Amino acid sequence: MNPIHKKILVLIHNGKPVCLSSIKKGMDHKRKGARGSKKKFLETYKILEGELGDKPYFGGERFGYMDLTLIPFYTWFYSIETIGGFKIEAQCSKIVAWAKRCMQK
Repeated sequence: MNPIHKKILVLIHNGKPVCLSSIKKGMDHKRKGARGSKKKFLETYKILEGELGDKPYFGGERFGYMDLTLIPFYTWFYSIETIGGFKIEAQCSKIVAWAKRCMQK
């Protein structure tokens, strides 16, 4: 609870915070949700790959604002792969190659 603004940011039950992740919806529900999330994630990166095409950077030959804006998402790839149990490079190799070029900058 925020005593200044009188807003509750976390549900408190019996003096203990209750996080959304602790609410159980069933194993099958989680599995279906994970598959859907993985599919949406990969669809988004396939769209980005289409925009990237065969160019080294989104703006062409030079590293630009679009690259600068998108490269922070690459830092999440390891976590996404670990939690999701898949390799992004296997399905979105152009994006991973682009990210590696950007990291050289």
